[in-house]
Amino acid sequence: METYLRAYDLWGIIAARGDPLVLSVTNPTIAQLKQHNKEVAKRYKALSVLHSTIYDSIFTRIMNCQSPKEVWDKIKEEFFGNDRTRQIQALNLWREFETLRMDDEETVQDFSEKVHKIVNHLRLLGEELSEKRIINKFLVSVPEKYELKISSLEDFKDLSSISVNELLNALQAQEQRGALRQDKVVEGVLMARNADKRHNSCKQIFQTLDDNFKTKMEIGNGDFLLIFGVGTVRVQTLDGLQSISNVFYELDVSQNLLSVRHLLDDNYELVFKDKACTVKDPTGVELLTVGMKNKCFPLDWMKVNHFADNCTMTENDLWHKRFGHVNYGSLKLMSTDKMVLLHTNLGGHMKTSSLNGSKYYLLFINDYTRFSWVYFLKVKSNALNAFIKYKALVENQTNLTSKMLRSDNGTEYATKEFEGHLSKFGVMHQLIVSYSSQQNGVFERKNRTLMEMARCLLFEKNLPKTLWAEAMNTANYLLNLCSTKALVSKTPYEAWYGLKPFVDHLKIFGCICYAKIPDAKRTKLDEKSVIVIHLGYSEVSKGYRLLNVMTMKFFVSRDIVFDESMKWNWNTKAMESSYSQHILIDYISKNEDEPESVARHDTIRLLMALATCEGWEIWHLDIKSAFFNGTIKENIYVEQLEGFVQLEREDKVCKLLKTLYGLKQAPRA
Repeated sequence: METYLRAYDLWGIIAARGDPLVLSVTNPTIAQLKQHNKEVAKRYKALSVLHSTIYDSIFTRIMNCQSPKEVWDKIKEEFFGNDRTRQIQALNLWREFETLRMDDEETVQDFSEKVHKIVNHLRLLGEELSEKRIINKFLVSVPEKYELKISSLEDFKDLSSISVNELLNALQAQEQRGALRQDKVVEGVLMARNADKRHNSCKQIFQTLDDNFKTKMEIGNGDFLLIFGVGTVRVQTLDGLQSISNVFYELDVSQNLLSVRHLLDDNYELVFKDKACTVKDPTGVELLTVGMKNKCFPLDWMKVNHFADNCTMTENDLWHKRFGHVNYGSLKLMSTDKMVLLHTNLGGHMKTSSLNGSKYYLLFINDYTRFSWVYFLKVKSNALNAFIKYKALVENQTNLTSKMLRSDNGTEYATKEFEGHLSKFGVMHQLIVSYSSQQNGVFERKNRTLMEMARCLLFEKNLPKTLWAEAMNTANYLLNLCSTKALVSKTPYEAWYGLKPFVDHLKIFGCICYAKIPDAKRTKLDEKSVIVIHLGYSEVSKGYRLLNVMTMKFFVSRDIVFDESMKWNWNTKAMESSYSQHILIDYISKNEDEPESVARHDTIRLLMALATCEGWEIWHLDIKSAFFNGTIKENIYVEQLEGFVQLEREDKVCKLLKTLYGLKQAPRA
């Protein structure tokens, strides 16, 4: 990452301790202003690079950092820790380096990657590791089949002067020669079998065969086999004749082959481990295990027990047996109980408080429906109160009681009051193992999705970070209306309420809208509407949550006119279009050294003063045609002119082909 920043001349921003946003002089010149703007742009470029190159789990910890230096120090602390942490990491890596050995079935390339991965980590931690020690590691770690090659190297080369690459090349050459010998032996066996096979007897095993089906199939060495039909094959097992569908008929293959890819396409599970292959059906039941022989996995159907029965077992039968043959009524009740498991966790501490002073958020996720609720807290100790409100809400909606709560070992859940409340209502508290956040993966994935959507909502309309709670609340509302992989053909809203969600009321978050002022709160000459910002949807009434930009107060209303193309400029306290041109942005050229085509006012004043001192005459010439006939190269869009708006295309804009007077690109046309 440091190399990337240096390549784009951004490392100086990371290393600098000063704040480039503050000018060092009180009355800067034009050149100083340009230099200052360039340094400010570099600051945000460096921030963008750092944000785009880190994991989502790390981003949530540095999202509130204001400067690239602060982000870099936070990342460095996250990955390297303090001196004691680095010493422990180095000790563990040294132990792994010393105990690492190459397996018989492992290639030289794979083992080399393992060794160099440990070596690189050690060097990042400041440990010294000479090339001679790496060579000795390879010499003592390779299997016995490489002893002959190592002996020849000792006889004909000085191992003290050999490089790691030379040693690896020699070992790989030995490995390739051994692989070629094995391939020749297998090829001879296949040719012998090929000469003695019977095509007619192979065709007889097909129960049905479509001779009109013709295609080609590519095999491992790049050759193609001609397929002369497809059908269903009968195989003899201990349970009698069984059928396998979608089997290709080919004349030049000496062995019947079972395709791994087709098994995976049909949701079967294959596990290759300890020189054996285990096959499981789509429900997870183990069907068979085949041992490896001559680098293949020969399958004898007469040794497979109950293969057909396992494949046709229903899911109800499977869980009936897994639960010790419990009655089917209990199974049905368990599968429809929405309140069996609840996932929860606390997010924060947010460096920027929300408008109501919250710095934490508490998320609850129903495991059965994946419907989620979010509560905002000012302090961690309010988690119990939020859980009591949530419990009362969901139990009243479902007429069911909460069964189990899964959370981490946070202090907000480990209090006596929280545990006492769970015990009082018989709610089982399931804690994950320390430092094993993957055990609460439902929350972790949901939390990441929420944060990403909330960040997008804020950035879309350039909203301040103080509105993060409104963005997260809206993101949670929208995700409950969206489909998820955890549910089949359902949204969390539909799974929880049993109804299809209604989405016609959705509007762009953060857009400008005009809320009607009630007649009781205004006189005849007062304004009928007020400019507000749309910040979500009310949970207690059928209306929108709105923010008055002048008073910075929230209220709920339903009498609104939306302008989704407009946004609020928090610097100028005015509205602007989402595609309007902005201040302090160079719309003219990427070449900042190129002179301006329009005279500056200070230049004109200087010439006027000089002419006055010298007694010169001044002639004024105004040429306006330059700004009306020039053709611009940039892509610039303007709103449709009033009175010339096309019907049913009011949301469209026009692409500008000729320059306009006052346009920032006009002087370069």
